[in-house]
Parts: sequence; C-alpha cells; structure tokens
Amino acid sequence: MRFLLIFSIVLTFSFFPLKVEGADHSDLESRLQHVQTIKSTQDNGKLTYSFTQVNTEIYNDRGTGSHSDVSIWYIRDFLPGWKSAGYFAQGSYNNPTGFVMGLKAEDVPGAAPILTDPIDFQFIWNDSGSGGQNDGSIWRPICKAGYVSLGSVATNHYSKPSLSSITCVRQDFTVEVNVGDLIWNDSGSGANSDVALYQIKSNLPYVLTSGSFYAQNNYSAPVGPVYGLRVQ
Repeated sequence: MRFLLIFSIVLTFSFFPLKVEGADHSDLESRLQHVQTIKSTQDNGKLTYSFTQVNTEIYNDRGTGSHSDVSIWYIRDFLPGWKSAGYFAQGSYNNPTGFVMGLKAEDVPGAAPILTDPIDFQFIWNDSGSGGQNDGSIWRPICKAGYVSLGSVATNHYSKPSLSSITCVRQDFTVEVNVGDLIWNDSGSGANSDVALYQIKSNLPYVLTSGSFYAQNNYSAPVGPVYGLRVQ
C-alpha cells in the first residue's frame, strides 16, 4: 500500500466485478484494465472502481439522416453492489471500443454514502421527428446536493431512464475536469431538438474519467460542468 497526501490507493487483481453476458471467466479477465480502491484519508469510506468494455447497444441513429453516425452502449448485468458511472458513445456503428467505469462503495457508519442514485433526469434530446429506425433519448442525471455524476445515459424509448441506470458520486471523491472533443451531433437529422455529445477529458494525472460522455442540447461550445474520479 502506498500512502499519498489525499488518498491511499490499493491495487488488486484478485476479482473481476462486472459480468459480460455470454462470456467465460477468461474473457472477462481479458477485458479488465484494472481494479483499484481509493480510501478517504478522513476515513469517510472506500470506493472501488474498475473498467470493462461495454457490450450492449442501447441506441444508434440509423435512418435519421444526420451528417455523422453514432451508437451508444452500456455494460449489461452488473454484479450486486456495483454501479455504472455512465454509458459510452462512439461516432460509428462498429463494434464498441470503449471502456466504462464501474463503482462499488464501502461506506462508513455515520458518514454520507459515497454512491447514491440520481433523484431525477434532465431531458437532453430524443430522435422524435427524425424518421430514424430506432427510438432513443439522451438524459443527464440530476444528483442531490453534495453529489455529481461522471457521465450521461441513453434509452431506447422516450421515457426517463431508471434511477438505477447510473450512480452519483459523493463530491469529495471527484474533481471538475474538461469537456473534450466532439463525438457526434444530430445536425441533418430533422429531429425536433438538437444534441451534441462530447468526450470527458482529464489532463490531471491523479484524475480518471469514466469513459462516458457529456451531452448538450445545442450545437454551441460545450459549457459543462463535467467531473472525473480523484485517485490520489
């Protein structure tokens, strides 16, 4: 164990927390980037995170007429106690290349929980009016005070996502980071509303982003805020 100024970090490969449907254990291990636990020096709990490749498509914009392509993916079948930090978006219909963060908390009695479900979702966009082959909508989690989300979610319908589809993280485990490059916008789609999806990017060596995306309901320069996970 290595002690740092703000957090202590323990690295372990002893288990794999996320289940990929239809894959054997060796395949799961091959998808693992790392599993790591961070502990608040104020003894306010521990948070374990890992990355695994997304495996289930939730939406693509085929047939909308947009000037570029997008597909949105998530990790199906989390094991009990693990929560998704967001969904993954890529500018193509190809097999997914992205990894998304999963989170598991070990709370301390008397301290605020590290992870909590959103209290609601803010509507960002749906493909209504586009003539696309698939229904889909994109949403931003609304977290209660003291918590933030590390990404966005999508559905294959026009209703709000389940509150359990993404987690909010206690803010002392996070750092505000940058909105990165444009992934996709729906320009040309004819949808009744506009959307642009962006990468979430960290230039800080002690902050990891979730692999998810930031969504904005216009084509203007992105305004954020967006957050990453502090690992030191």
